[in-house]
Amino acid sequence: FYSCTVSNFEQYTLAKFIDEGCFEKHINRMRKYYSEKKKKFLAAIKKSKLNKYVTVHEEDAGLQFLMEIKTKYTDEEFVKRANKLGIKMSPLSGFYRLEENKSEHMFVMNYLGVEENNIEKVVEKLCTIVWLIYNRIVHYYVACFFAYGAKIMMQGSKGILNLASKIIRLIKE
Repeated sequence: FYSCTVSNFEQYTLAKFIDEGCFEKHINRMRKYYSEKKKKFLAAIKKSKLNKYVTVHEEDAGLQFLMEIKTKYTDEEFVKRANKLGIKMSPLSGFYRLEENKSEHMFVMNYLGVEENNIEKVVEKLCTIVWLIYNRIVHYYVACFFAYGAKIMMQGSKGILNLASKIIRLIKE
């Protein structure tokens, strides 16, 4: 014996909604809305500093896309830092069953829950996470330069040039 939990009224209303083409109109409106939202998100990434550190893949994959992020953090650490800033994202590596297939630093970015007026803030927060990593590295080398300045000076111009070139390379990344 089967008992339907949806009332006849709701079933007839839904049937009329579909028959009159309202469902199709609704789907098209939602498709357009989320397409515009995705374009704004991708444009915000492209015009930010984050663009240097991110490659977007599968941008036509519905309500999400993949972001490959150049980062020194593990996927779990990056997600943890993003969550602390209020950004919900998942590492693609979490979806793999076999360890050898895992793809490091590839993240699923679901923009469904991001308000349109917060898109640029989210991109700025992601940029902050990535930028902090590279800033720490540069600060480390600058600190080393000052801490070991005397030793480097004793190595002559070769030691100074070697450390300076490392710092410049890191800044340009």
